[in-house]
Amino acid sequence: MNSEIIDKLYKTNSPYKNYWLNQLKKHGHNSQKQEKLLALINHELEAIDKRKTSIANIKISYPNELPVSQAVEEIKAAISQNQITIVCGETGSGKTTQLPKILLELGYGINGLIGHTQPRRIAAKSLTSRINYELGLANQENALVACKMRFHDRTTQSTAIKLMTDGILLQEIQNDRLLLQYSALIIDEVHERSLNIDFILGYLKKLVVKRPDLKIIVTSATLETDKLVKFFNNAPLINVSGKTYPVDIIYQPLGEGEENEGLNQGIYQAISAALSIERGHGLVFLPGEREIKECLNYLRKTELRNYELLALFARQNNEAQAQIFNDTGRIKIILATNIAETSLTIPGIKFVIDSGLAKVKRYSIRNRVEQLQIEMASQASSNQRAGRAGRVSHGLCVRLFSESEFKLRKQFTEPELLRSNLANVILRMLALNIGDPHEFEFLDQPEQKAFNDGYRTLFQVQAIDENNRITPLGRKLSQIPTDVQLARILVAAAEDYASLNEALIIIAFLAIQDPRETPLEHQQLARERHQLWADKNSAFIQILNIWRWYHNELEHKKSNRKLQEACHKQFISLVRLREWHELHRQLKEIMIGLGYKANANEAAYRELHSAILHGFITNIGQKDLVDNHYLGTNSKKFYIHPGELSDSAKWMVAGSLVETSRLYARNCAQIEPQWLNRIASHLYKYTYSSQRWDKKRGEVIATKSSMLYGLLIDSTKVSYGLINPSESREIFIKEGLVPAELNKKYSFITHNQNVINELEKLEDKLRTYFMLIDDELFSFYVEKLPVEIIDQVTLDNYIAANGDNNLRLDKNEFIARINKDGEKLELFPDYMLNNGQKIKLNYIFDHENPEDGVIANIDLSQLEQIEDKQFEWLVPGIIRDKVSFLIKSLPKTVRLAFNPLNESITEFLAGSDTNDSLINQLINYAKTKKIELDYQNLAKIAFPHHLCCHFRIFDNKKLIKSGDDLSLIRTELNPVLDKLVVKQSAGVQINDLSGFIPEFANLGNKIELGKINGYYSLIVEKDGSITYGVVSKVEQARLSTRRGFINLVKLQLKDQLKYLQSRKLPDFMKISLTFSAFYTKDKLSETIANYIVNQAISDVLADKLPKTEALYNQLISNSRQNISKLTLELNNTLSKTAAFYQQVKQQVENHPLAEEIEIQLDDLFYENFLNYTKWQHLTNFPRYLQAIITRVDRYTKSAARDTINANEISSIYDKWYNYVDKLESMHKVVKSELYNFRYKIEELRISLFAEGLKTLYPVSAKRLLTELEQLYLEHLTA
Repeated sequence: MNSEIIDKLYKTNSPYKNYWLNQLKKHGHNSQKQEKLLALINHELEAIDKRKTSIANIKISYPNELPVSQAVEEIKAAISQNQITIVCGETGSGKTTQLPKILLELGYGINGLIGHTQPRRIAAKSLTSRINYELGLANQENALVACKMRFHDRTTQSTAIKLMTDGILLQEIQNDRLLLQYSALIIDEVHERSLNIDFILGYLKKLVVKRPDLKIIVTSATLETDKLVKFFNNAPLINVSGKTYPVDIIYQPLGEGEENEGLNQGIYQAISAALSIERGHGLVFLPGEREIKECLNYLRKTELRNYELLALFARQNNEAQAQIFNDTGRIKIILATNIAETSLTIPGIKFVIDSGLAKVKRYSIRNRVEQLQIEMASQASSNQRAGRAGRVSHGLCVRLFSESEFKLRKQFTEPELLRSNLANVILRMLALNIGDPHEFEFLDQPEQKAFNDGYRTLFQVQAIDENNRITPLGRKLSQIPTDVQLARILVAAAEDYASLNEALIIIAFLAIQDPRETPLEHQQLARERHQLWADKNSAFIQILNIWRWYHNELEHKKSNRKLQEACHKQFISLVRLREWHELHRQLKEIMIGLGYKANANEAAYRELHSAILHGFITNIGQKDLVDNHYLGTNSKKFYIHPGELSDSAKWMVAGSLVETSRLYARNCAQIEPQWLNRIASHLYKYTYSSQRWDKKRGEVIATKSSMLYGLLIDSTKVSYGLINPSESREIFIKEGLVPAELNKKYSFITHNQNVINELEKLEDKLRTYFMLIDDELFSFYVEKLPVEIIDQVTLDNYIAANGDNNLRLDKNEFIARINKDGEKLELFPDYMLNNGQKIKLNYIFDHENPEDGVIANIDLSQLEQIEDKQFEWLVPGIIRDKVSFLIKSLPKTVRLAFNPLNESITEFLAGSDTNDSLINQLINYAKTKKIELDYQNLAKIAFPHHLCCHFRIFDNKKLIKSGDDLSLIRTELNPVLDKLVVKQSAGVQINDLSGFIPEFANLGNKIELGKINGYYSLIVEKDGSITYGVVSKVEQARLSTRRGFINLVKLQLKDQLKYLQSRKLPDFMKISLTFSAFYTKDKLSETIANYIVNQAISDVLADKLPKTEALYNQLISNSRQNISKLTLELNNTLSKTAAFYQQVKQQVENHPLAEEIEIQLDDLFYENFLNYTKWQHLTNFPRYLQAIITRVDRYTKSAARDTINANEISSIYDKWYNYVDKLESMHKVVKSELYNFRYKIEELRISLFAEGLKTLYPVSAKRLLTELEQLYLEHLTA
């Protein structure tokens, strides 16, 4: 029997022949293996006999209507004479169905199979049926033509022609590298240029050298033939025409409108027009399933609902796809993706509507994510679509874009190889040992960066090592027929996490199309039904829940129909569930074959998701604290897809990241980043930060951050000594030894601290750290300690061996070094003289202290005797820094004029007057360099604390006030100082004066009251009585004495005052009525009487004090005589003022200027305004009011000019107001000259609005601004 088999083997031409003979020879000594091998050989020889018999019984013919039938003999000759033949047949040529028959007729298919690959399963299945039909074998079992795909293998021993997806052929290459089961291979639809096709072409180009008996036929519809011929070393090319009938092309660009609405409307119009021309089936090309469903919904609302509207896309179940080919007698309008371009031939298509769009999957190397975006279809793709209309008769193609746009599109669709992650391709090549992947010949060679990215992915899953060599793990992964990242999860689950059962379910799910369905018309309901399986933490647990639900339904199903109904109710595809189940079975068999066993117990959440992380390392993300997105690896920003049912968490892993309108994550689960420490440590980049001394541990530590492609995964404290000994030694000395922050006591530290304490006393004064504090102490330890001392352990070992004398400071040596700075100490005096007063100074050197710098300690008695300006100059040791800061704060163009800076500062200080303001002196110095500086701008410069003089005020050695603003301190302490003066001068006070006393001769003179000075003065008490006494300030004495004399003389004129109050002014009634808003009649009468008497006395008193009795009596006499004259003048002034005031109030009512005039009046007239208005200004009030009347009268004729003038006045008024407000806030003494400046603004109003009234003096806006600036500057520098 065995000899018969061997004899038969020698006679056969099977591709296996030489292989089997070598195997028999190799295992000749092993009878058991020989038995198995002979059984296998016999089985194959029987298959050859069956195929031979089957082929002999069929009759092969070629339909005359197909163009390829005219080229059969030419194709036969090319195949017979060449190992590789290229057939380029346009759409409808019949090449796909007739080439297998040609090979059968040439004798192939007997000794070895005829393999026929298709890009899609649906095409493989339909072609199987079609070829069987043409061979007359449609209803036979064990048909000569059968198909094999991932979930279905219908091949038998009788099969001679095997239809399969290109993915199946790739799997077979893994175990049959010479493809010995085949005598011929047809690689169909090469123009689609899928990843699998491009690899297969490259592999076959290498294989033909080892398999000279293998015939290869490559077919394409639109591929660049020159490129293909060149790739296969000038293989023969046979072109077969395709379009049996001509197709008219119509370009009908879409109009404007909503994107999808406009597209659907355009399709509707195109179909309607096409049906009016060509009555027959129509094919509409759209980019994706969603667009198809939306368009179907749209068309079903039109009259086209009377036709058979069908969808065709890859996710459809078999029943839905079968409807495309069923002959119902009705006109079909089929809405399809590019699956209908070449893979399927749909009979009876009369017209095609081409949207010009295609959904293209791309891999972004930069972002390392999949992108699924709608793009413009290429010219070749559009031509393929048009070709579908000319299969049975004259056809029509309507393109929903312009012809000019068509010509601008890419000629061919970019190969999938150039827009994919190459990880799986590279791993396949490495596993097959076919050489360096970079040198593998592809039809289009990918860029180097694409290879690099593929290697990076393989390294992530540990399929290769750092030298890009395949690892043992990588070889295991290459044997699992799924994406390498999914395969990595399976191996991790089996080897490390006891979760293979769960992982197999999840990976099988991820490797197929999601069985859950979400129809557009029932989206909300579908999501609600899917909640049955929801898990708030993980979409992967949801997958397990679906699996359990499905198996429960299987176990308890009453019938297949009931199961179908249950799935339909839950919006889940039974067909996909079965595919899932089948793939799970296959993967399980493969894993068992690799030696793995299923886990006995259910996997824990952490274990399962740790396994998942092995495959999806780069799909992790951390939730943004503000926005609703996640920050992923490589700076990706992604969002959880709206369809996800799991809750979001701080950290998530995603089963996929796909960029559409934005980057979306699907199949997400909550994770803890620490889990990655076990998984991704080979990918971590470590950084060390926050290097610091840890007193408790007695060593330098650092925060070790584990970074995964830019994401901070984990942070831990680690010992830094071994990582960076040099830096650790520096930190140990700086942060441990120098500040004595150690966890035990050392005698040398105590000794050194005592030395330092003595040196620190001089630091505040000299504003410096001495040589040993802290920098020099650091240098001292660096010099004395050996380089290996990096922590307390090494320090203890050193002291134990050598003692600590070497680490002790020599006190005398360092004190001597301090004395070298003796000259510097003179720049920081302990006292300063200010206006004859000796002021004690002390110093603080602490940048955090608000009193950092020099402090002047002032006795309360000295407060009124010292000059503020001198303190601006600080002390010689600091003033250079202050001047430097001042100059450096100037604009660059100005400060450069002071270069060289040190020389300029020296020159400035040498020639400055320290009794003047520092800013004034700098302005004067700048003028010598022809630089103009502005006092106000300089005054705005804010100095740091240490460049300001700080003040402490003491009374009897007790601190009563401190601060940096001496003017403010004086203001706040005036009551205290006044009380002190009153107390010290109690012996000279004379109370309740009613007339002249000889002591008036001393008024205004200075008196020494112990440590303080005072000035003789008249004082008006709160009760109106008059006292002869002493006040603290000379200006206060002048003003108080003047008030005192006025009140004293009024006592002598009380009869006249009483008469004025009773008699009243002649026009009093008119005046009181006008100003009733500000005064009652009685109050006005009293105010006018006092006003006349006060003014009568003031006119006579002027600035001459009546220090003698004769002068005092003369003052009384002259004042009495002055009253009558003033009474008439005041009556006249107030009468005119009242009249004009009433006129103004009447004219401005409802006038455009009403608001502005009211503001002006409020400045002149207010409650008790006479008490605050001097006579010299009150006499001008009638003119001010007349000017207002004139302005109002002229307004209608010169409104524009009025506005200009008003703006000019407003700017001056605002500046005056702000200056007064600022000076008051600075506690400056504001002189009456600046307060009364407001009346000059009234004169300006007269000049601008009523020039005919004449002003008291020449006035203009420019002149007033200059005068105001000068006044303000004088107050600032006072």
